[in-house]
Amino acid sequence: MIGKEQVAERPLALAELKEILAARKKEAELTFEQKSAYEYASDLVPFSGKKASEAVEKLKAEGVEEKVAVKLVDLLPKTKEELALVFEKTRFDLKEGAVSKILDILAELR
Repeated sequence: MIGKEQVAERPLALAELKEILAARKKEAELTFEQKSAYEYASDLVPFSGKKASEAVEKLKAEGVEEKVAVKLVDLLPKTKEELALVFEKTRFDLKEGAVSKILDILAELR
């Protein structure tokens, strides 16, 4: 990637990464690091980047920070306890109604 400049920076879900690297793979051969990241994402993510982006937007609408929303989409916690671990160092208040909404959004991805 020498010689290319960074246009923007934002958190990226593994599903989105998988799609970006798949498109690059069609254009040219991937570097070792890109190939490793592509294989890792392909093994872990059963859904599309579009579904991941939609889930991140829904989570942001519930008041979740973008970087935490991306992490939730990548990890897909199933229980309130798993969800609490992700939110442990954030300022998000996990109320029972918010927990169920977040878990419902994440359940749509499975």
